[in-house]
Amino acid sequence: AFVSLQIVGMRGSHVKTIVHKKQLLGHYEVQWNSTDESGNVVATGTYFCRLTINQDAVDVRKFLFVK
Repeated sequence: AFVSLQIVGMRGSHVKTIVHKKQLLGHYEVQWNSTDESGNVVATGTYFCRLTINQDAVDVRKFLFVK
């Protein structure tokens, strides 16, 4: 399946794409180094993690990033 894992800001702005590729069925673990696409460390605040699989299934989780 094609998998996309993105970090999104509170107002819906794109922060960073962590995964954007085809992957086999299984369990995966990723780490986010708290930077945006430009390599800048993001501010403390509320963010969303959006997981999309084959553009059909979407799961969104809210989290708080604290420095």
